[in-house]
Amino acid sequence: MNEENLVPNFKRTPSERRRNATKAGKASGAARRRRRTLKDGLKALLVEKDLNGKTVQENIELALIDAARKGDVKAFLAIRDTIGEKPAEKIEAAMQPVRIIDTTGDGD
Repeated sequence: MNEENLVPNFKRTPSERRRNATKAGKASGAARRRRRTLKDGLKALLVEKDLNGKTVQENIELALIDAARKGDVKAFLAIRDTIGEKPAEKIEAAMQPVRIIDTTGDGD
């Protein structure tokens, strides 16, 4: 991109800024719809059943567990992190400040 051709917003007229903001808003909405469509499509596919009656998600989970059993460390880490056993999160949660409330009423 050629920096010399860029015009700062403060040098644009209000109508130019409004027109650019409208274009940006439309592009943002379109991108959001594309992402949502992919997300919705994947969610729909995960609940599809195969000939054995298992969902795609169940097959993925079983394959992940099988890979971890065979020594695939990345598969193990994915399982661990997904079930909320990630060590960094536990340490972070343990370091949250504790508020002590005086119930004796003497204020000391």
